[in-house]
Amino acid sequence: MSDRLIEVGISSRHGAGDTMSHSAVATELVETALKAIDTKRLPVRCVMLFATSDWCQAGEPLPGAVRTALRSLLHYDVPLIGGSVPEMYCSTDPKPHIRQGLAMVALCTKELWMSVEFLEKPYEGSDQERREKLTDLAGRLEQSAWSRLGASAERALFGILPGPFTDASGERSFRDFELYDDILGAFGHRYFLNGASAADAIPATTGYQFANDRLLENGLAIAIYQHDLKIATMMAHGFTARPGVRLIVDEIAGSESTSYDVTKLDGIPAAERVNELAADFSTLQKPVFGAPFGGDHQLVIPLGSFPYGGSSVRLSRKVAVGDVLYLLQASLDQANAAGDDVISQTTRTFERSNEGSVKDESELSLLFGFACLRRSLLFEGFHRTWRQRLDVTKARLPGVPLLVLLSSAELGLDGSRRRRANHLSVSLTSFSDRYAPRAKARELQRKLLEAESALTACETPRQVMQAALEGAVRSGATGGQVCEVERSLKKILGGPLGAYLKLGDPHPRWDEIHSLTDLDAVDEPEELPSELYDYAIPGAPVTTGPSGSTKSEDLLTLVMRTRHAIYVEDSSDPRFRRYTRIQEVGIPRVQVAIPLLAPKGRVIAMLQLSFRDIDKLDRESFAMWVAYGDKVAEALHRAQAEEERQTTQKISSLGNQIMQRSNRVPRNRRARTS
Repeated sequence: MSDRLIEVGISSRHGAGDTMSHSAVATELVETALKAIDTKRLPVRCVMLFATSDWCQAGEPLPGAVRTALRSLLHYDVPLIGGSVPEMYCSTDPKPHIRQGLAMVALCTKELWMSVEFLEKPYEGSDQERREKLTDLAGRLEQSAWSRLGASAERALFGILPGPFTDASGERSFRDFELYDDILGAFGHRYFLNGASAADAIPATTGYQFANDRLLENGLAIAIYQHDLKIATMMAHGFTARPGVRLIVDEIAGSESTSYDVTKLDGIPAAERVNELAADFSTLQKPVFGAPFGGDHQLVIPLGSFPYGGSSVRLSRKVAVGDVLYLLQASLDQANAAGDDVISQTTRTFERSNEGSVKDESELSLLFGFACLRRSLLFEGFHRTWRQRLDVTKARLPGVPLLVLLSSAELGLDGSRRRRANHLSVSLTSFSDRYAPRAKARELQRKLLEAESALTACETPRQVMQAALEGAVRSGATGGQVCEVERSLKKILGGPLGAYLKLGDPHPRWDEIHSLTDLDAVDEPEELPSELYDYAIPGAPVTTGPSGSTKSEDLLTLVMRTRHAIYVEDSSDPRFRRYTRIQEVGIPRVQVAIPLLAPKGRVIAMLQLSFRDIDKLDRESFAMWVAYGDKVAEALHRAQAEEERQTTQKISSLGNQIMQRSNRVPRNRRARTS
């Protein structure tokens, strides 16, 4: 059985949405995406759905059709989020560049949960009304997304924002960066927001959003997700300020302190100044400005057709009088290099391990991201080069699904882990088949649970010991031994009564350690040395408190005497040196020793395990190993009791046979014999 944490189902379809049955296509998408996945072992936790705008304008609402198909196949509801994009690249499709069609991604895992909500027409009404609605939405999401995975899980937001729209005056507007700030504020700035602004075409005029069964236009689809997976995300744009060229905002439209409409820049009409700068300096098809942001820039795009007529210019971000804007520059190669860096940064941990060896690429389960459609409006040759780069990535990571979508704006984290919402960027997220560092204990927990289940099939004490060591090695130990406590001899003995297991590494040599284990067994519980108090967990209730240092003795004797499991962080440390032994065979530097207790607290055996020298066990992980020792003790005690019962039964049966044979001897024969 596969032990993968996540499986990704991906499917796509070329064609116009107004010529096909949405229900039939939805069923095909779902069946194709999930046909190779055991959804009983790994449930479908969320679906991301993206389509060109023709699929959003005709027929049955697409997200409802997909959810119906999922419900029919799985018999439960799956959270769904997505929206419209003008183009997409899906590496699993025979023709990966999709100009008209749709794509679906299903994340199948037990290590992620998602809850989806929506807000219709967030730009209708006042700013205050919008913020109040967002606060209510945030409360609903927080309530539905209670901590299902525990304290180790990371939380974040994923959203598809409205995109460009036509305002009440009939002019093109873009306000998603303002909405982005409002969303973060509604959640108390506790999470970062990943995602993009929807788009229908190049250039974009509107955007559609999918939120569960709902299809929205210029709405907000927002999800909160929690996960224990290793997920990397990054975005970048590649633009820099042209030296010595900057603009001062002298006048804005309206009576508010900030506005999207600028009437004067550098003391002259804004449209005139922008046209001058573009003619004199810009090598782009349209000027791009930037507001300073900690060594980088928040990109500001003049909306509408260039060159600009009239006096005012509408921008994609609000500005205030006195703000400084810089004229930005970038070549197509520089912009593409920023995208290459994003791909490199989000995938490099999967290409090589810390030791430099090539890693199994199956650990990388999905590459998913957005690229700004405005790049195609600024750079000639953009479409050709972005497809080429994605083809290269596909070839470099064969078997890894890659889905990249064009969008109006991108949301995520930059290379300095700052929360960003920007234009002209490339944003990429990688999903791995690994636990996140903060969820390391979850991985250990899963492996130890699997090891515990193997103990139930054991029938003899020897089988229990061997299975316990094999399960420990699969869970991260490098070897170890189980030693029986022989009370008649008052000894803790290794071979031949116990068992040992070692990996190929010659250190530590558990075969020699096991053969030399012949130690004193102390049956009455005694106090724990105070110097080890922070490295010990009681295996049974104890009434004595910590004491001072004691005479040198072996670790296993100490563990039995105190009834405490002990974690040795470094055997060469003076705190542990007096409790280590057999220096000539190479003692484990990092190890744990756990007393295996019968139900009434009697020590029946000892479990001693080694780990890599670079391993460190935190308190939570150490406690899991101690709990594993408890399960081993239960299985061992059960097997010993059964072995004793069978032995007693055999002796009793043999005695009965002797008595029966004696009774069958003829009386006269017994007399002659006597």
